[in-house]
Amino acid sequence: MNTFKTPKGTILPVSSLKGKDYLLVAYRLVWFREEHPDWSISSEFVTLAQSHAIAKATIQDKDGRVLATAHKREDSSHFGDFMEKAETGAIGRALAYCGYGTQFCGDDLAEESRIVDAPIERKAPIVPKEKKSSWDNF
Repeated sequence: MNTFKTPKGTILPVSSLKGKDYLLVAYRLVWFREEHPDWSISSEFVTLAQSHAIAKATIQDKDGRVLATAHKREDSSHFGDFMEKAETGAIGRALAYCGYGTQFCGDDLAEESRIVDAPIERKAPIVPKEKKSSWDNF
């Protein structure tokens, strides 16, 4: 089993998920709390239905400044504990957005063919016309 050593020296186990290294959310929380015991993580359900749950997690620093917000949806048809999975997934994403385990979050943040920031086609650069000085008229 691979391991990861936090900056403070705690050795955390790294799992293998679909052949890639993955740091479980529980261990990202250990790392996060080790570095920031005075920061907070809050979670809530944005949607809670029999068929699915959408959880939202927010990370705030000691002054209450929001550092990351993340959402995760899970369906009851995929997991019996879909509420817990949604909440844990949202927390894991928020931690990754703050840099905790980003290198180990597997496909959770991968865009693959679903590019989320809507790239636009670049056209030829616009070259500004050379502005004439008012002295050029004399």
